[in-house]
Amino acid sequence: MVSLRLRELRDSLGFSQKKMGDLLNIAQTTYANYESGKANIPDELKIKLLNKLKLNINWLLSGYGNMFIDEVYPESNPIFKTPSGKSFPVTADSAIYSVPILASKVSAGNGQEWLPSDYSGETLPTLEKFFLGYPKDDIFAAKVVGDSMIGIDLLPGDYVYACHGRIEGNGLYVLTLDNETYVKRLEIDKIDRKIRIISENDHYPDKVVDPERVIILGKVIGWLHRTPY
Repeated sequence: MVSLRLRELRDSLGFSQKKMGDLLNIAQTTYANYESGKANIPDELKIKLLNKLKLNINWLLSGYGNMFIDEVYPESNPIFKTPSGKSFPVTADSAIYSVPILASKVSAGNGQEWLPSDYSGETLPTLEKFFLGYPKDDIFAAKVVGDSMIGIDLLPGDYVYACHGRIEGNGLYVLTLDNETYVKRLEIDKIDRKIRIISENDHYPDKVVDPERVIILGKVIGWLHRTPY
């Protein structure tokens, strides 16, 4: 839980709750409510933890990786990646935008049941420059499960980012197939009205399906990568 990792962070620093409150410019009682789980940690506080302590936000939200950015994501090993291979390191002065997280995880494997409620109510603090050229209000994030996309370093535990409603020919997409949610590479054949669904793992065969079975939720613009080492 996020509240328990917040306590773990404070213990690792050797801070009292009052000292953490002072660092974050909030009252000790307010901080104590976040740490006990009585109140949800707002995005503004997550951003302060990133800027003031270089906290690894992916660790805070998911428990993956090390606690601090400098320990896990040095300049040569950044966390934000695009399908073209471009990467974006995080620095203490990086501008941050909070992206809503899809309620359903996206499968890079055998699929996850689609949840009718679009978003979970949680957000993921993300570099603003990562979305340059895209309307920020149309961006959503979703947590990845399964291993069918490991050929492009899209691993279980990563968060994928997509632009809602954007369809631009072949490429990586978040989609539903028969009410199960996936992140896959698509080849769209408009003439024969077929869609080829492609994995980046030889253990998963391609699927060719009718477009009526597919709902494209958005085109993938990148992902938050959890390093396995």
